[in-house]
Amino acid sequence: MHAEKASLQPSDSSSSYMTPSTKHFLGTESKKTQQSGEKLSLIKRGIKRAIPSNDDENEISLKTRRIQKLFDQEVELNTLKIEHEKKMCALKEQHLKKMQKHELRAAIATAEIAELQLTITKK
Repeated sequence: MHAEKASLQPSDSSSSYMTPSTKHFLGTESKKTQQSGEKLSLIKRGIKRAIPSNDDENEISLKTRRIQKLFDQEVELNTLKIEHEKKMCALKEQHLKKMQKHELRAAIATAEIAELQLTITKK
């Protein structure tokens, strides 16, 4: 019985070849090494966050390019809107001038008709 229990316990030589997860699973890892491992992993995560990898740089550059492209499209759209408004104002002005000419011609024509009717009635 004692021989079986002893064989289940990890020996010192085999424990050096165990991974940290195996040590943790078997319960051979001490709390001190667990805490230092957790601190180390937190530090590594912090370093990874502080120093962007190539993937992060590529993602950031892609996002900035997309934002710049959207900004350029907005600028172009606004310039097109301004040009369109200017053209519409010019067309409205031309239309109003034509309408004014037609109204003036209509007023002159009615005045001439009234004058002709007066001359006809006098004769």
